[in-house]
Amino acid sequence: MTASGRGAAEETGSDSGARPVALVLDDVDSSWTQLRWWLEAPLHQTAVVFLSFQSGNEERILRERSRFLSARTGRPFIEADPHAPNTWTDATLPPDAVIWLSLLSLTGQEAIHGLHRLNHQRTQLTIRGPGCFVISDGMRLPAIAMREAADLWSIRTFSGIIGVRESPLETDRSLNSEATRDDGRATWAPPRLVVPTSLGTDSLKHLLRDLDLVYRALPHDPDRAAARVAKARETADESPVATALVAIAEAFVDGARGDGDAVSEAVSRSLAAALTLPADRFRSLLLGEIGSASMRLGGQLSVTAEVASHELQTDRALHKQQHTPETARDLSISLERVGNIAQAQGHLDQALDNYQQSLNIARDLHEQQHTPETARDLSISLNKVGDIAQAQGHLGQALDNYQQSLNIARDLHEQQHTPQTARDLSISLDNVGDIAQAQGHLDQARAAITEAAELLAAVDETLGTPESHSELQDAISRLDNMARGVN
Repeated sequence: MTASGRGAAEETGSDSGARPVALVLDDVDSSWTQLRWWLEAPLHQTAVVFLSFQSGNEERILRERSRFLSARTGRPFIEADPHAPNTWTDATLPPDAVIWLSLLSLTGQEAIHGLHRLNHQRTQLTIRGPGCFVISDGMRLPAIAMREAADLWSIRTFSGIIGVRESPLETDRSLNSEATRDDGRATWAPPRLVVPTSLGTDSLKHLLRDLDLVYRALPHDPDRAAARVAKARETADESPVATALVAIAEAFVDGARGDGDAVSEAVSRSLAAALTLPADRFRSLLLGEIGSASMRLGGQLSVTAEVASHELQTDRALHKQQHTPETARDLSISLERVGNIAQAQGHLDQALDNYQQSLNIARDLHEQQHTPETARDLSISLNKVGDIAQAQGHLGQALDNYQQSLNIARDLHEQQHTPQTARDLSISLDNVGDIAQAQGHLDQARAAITEAAELLAAVDETLGTPESHSELQDAISRLDNMARGVN
């Protein structure tokens, strides 16, 4: 089993050209499922949650549900006064309280001042105790939080954007969910593309709506998706962003038809358009999504490598200029992408060099921030380096990296106990099992793979998706093969 990969880092949109926030509208019920977990989670420090709402009614619904849950579980629920920032992190507040701070009534400048204060007090905020601090606002929140309170945003526990899922997409919502590292078993999925507000035009808004229809139709009706993307191409303007977005959609249609050459042609068109954009974080994001599409859809590796090289150059330059945790993580992701392609091409030494650089950054970020996100990134980077060591026959080195990854993944699963952490842990267990089996330690291998299968069984029971069922069947088949002595 290969180690997991990761998607583009989070973005934020602003008129200054900062990276836009990857936004998707979730409905209230699905957002509540995620928020409820963090309200009930047995954490050792305060969970910091950012929630953006399309309307005040949705904010009220989640706030009242949180209040009801807190009363039922015996936890204090406190609505912070948005006009009294000195009380937000008061030491006399109960350490296990759920504190809900709504910025909806504040002007933009007042909200920025409040976020500045929380950013300055972030350490005090997170060490209060096993509570939850919820910051809610309108759709402006991710952009201003990333720009004005980057340190606080970087240690957030969860963030969500809540609205009406069926409503037409707006420019700064685009087609995507909040970006995370892929778990390595991902199947076909639409791109995670975002457009900064500064680039928003009426024409682009219409294009995004048209492309949303393409991606909705593609899984069950590729011909209809092809007709829709052809129509989108005819009506789109000639701006670089529009050209790039249409070309990516065309790549997905070509990929659904199994035409790898056409995928590469569409990717090349998208790349050419992206390279005419300013070398900022939006271009980095766009290049990352172009490369991911090429890799997933069966494009030529040489074309995918060209895209990844431009993304890496962009991220190196941005990190040299800004040197923030966000640009560091972006650079780590780009290095990993280049390593993925080198590994696919059989250039193991080149892959190892890029993976090792990515690992060094991930380790530094985790030592600085020590968040679940940085822990997961570190675990994945360790698996990547372990994969190369295993491929080169260095089983001891591979096991050392896999075991470190396993320790982190187990800690995360014990803390959070989510389907994602269970799947991550199963990957690490499989990797350790691989080495044990290769070294002839069959009992250890069987124990690791059995535990992985048990985790995947629980995930399948929870999710019940074709993907989760397939993963479980793969694990069961592997156990059967071991019982029969088949590698």
